[in-house]
Amino acid sequence: MLALPGYRYRVKPVLPVRGLAAVIGQSGAGKTFLCLDLAMAIARGRPWFGYRVKPCGVVYLAAEGEFGIAQRVLAYVKETAGSAEMPLEVIPFAVNLLDSESDVQAVLGAWKEAKARMGSAGVLMVDTLSRCMAGGDENSAADMTRFISNLDKMRRAIDGLVLVVHHLGKDVNKGARGHSSFYAALDSCISVTREAQHRSWTAAKARESADGEEFAFDLKSVVLGVDEDGDPITSCVIDPHPLSHRARQVPMPKGSNQKLVLKITKELLQSTTHLGQGLASAMERCIKLDDLIEACHSGLPIDARRVQDVHHDSPMQVALSRAFYWQGLLNEGLVCSGTEIAKLEGLHPSTVNELLRLTLLAPGIVQSLMAGRQPRRMSLLWFQRNPLPLDWVEQRRLVAGFDT
Repeated sequence: MLALPGYRYRVKPVLPVRGLAAVIGQSGAGKTFLCLDLAMAIARGRPWFGYRVKPCGVVYLAAEGEFGIAQRVLAYVKETAGSAEMPLEVIPFAVNLLDSESDVQAVLGAWKEAKARMGSAGVLMVDTLSRCMAGGDENSAADMTRFISNLDKMRRAIDGLVLVVHHLGKDVNKGARGHSSFYAALDSCISVTREAQHRSWTAAKARESADGEEFAFDLKSVVLGVDEDGDPITSCVIDPHPLSHRARQVPMPKGSNQKLVLKITKELLQSTTHLGQGLASAMERCIKLDDLIEACHSGLPIDARRVQDVHHDSPMQVALSRAFYWQGLLNEGLVCSGTEIAKLEGLHPSTVNELLRLTLLAPGIVQSLMAGRQPRRMSLLWFQRNPLPLDWVEQRRLVAGFDT
């Protein structure tokens, strides 16, 4: 046993050189885009989300969405400014890998021809399980066993990796759709999830430390040309998240003021001309904190009947703006903790955590503070030195007590 060779990876430590793997995700999560990005990274020998790749030829069985595959490949080539020549071949039709021995042999025949043209091949991708299991019942142990048996037959024949694209079930917390024997047969599994516009993938099943790690990505639109009506022809490419390659599924802000500050931040990022500031990458959009504070101040509604009562406390407004901006970063998964924010801002972690407490204030209190309508004896220093009740009714009673 000690003389056996070590476990070899195609994408270290996510996918093995030989075995059965899957990319499983919700509908619309971007799993086919992610698979194609993975396929082209393997074909070109480029790192994939920072992981080392052992290059080889790839055969992609596009049984679902076959008409858009060519555009997606062109978008990748255009976005990466590389050559369209790469050891990647697409088989654009559905096959029956449940019962039809002839279809299994047809796939293996196409594989051999593609390998001869490319010079080498080591990965066969099947997109998707449902389209290649014609007439089968995904929930049936017998049907799934026959399907897995054919996948194993192809895996042994190609002496490489067979990767299957599959859907999550209705309850995403229960994993892949269909019988559990499919997941049990996998050597590796990548899970793709989407919450609103936030997408990420996880090494849900892997031999080494990649197991459980999550990586955020966006779908970036790429214009390929125009059609006969003059309308743009577009496709998408995978755009790894620029600020943090690790992501976590976190809830979006629920408070009205949190949502407003996050909305203002996104609008400023869309219109900014500042790029590559601080720790951001060269083409990453940035905004100035003062601009965010001013936009938040003007964006929060002010009761015109109480304008005469305005008492501006700039430190308080700056602190609130910073707190909600930081909370937005946490909610988006761009940073993981107050400690990480402190390192980025050059502050002590206790200072960051003290200011983040301000996001727990009742929306009406935040609105008044940002509008400059707080009791004169209330200051930022008071909030830093005194405990803050979590109950909004108690908070309002506390604020009202300053006027008595």
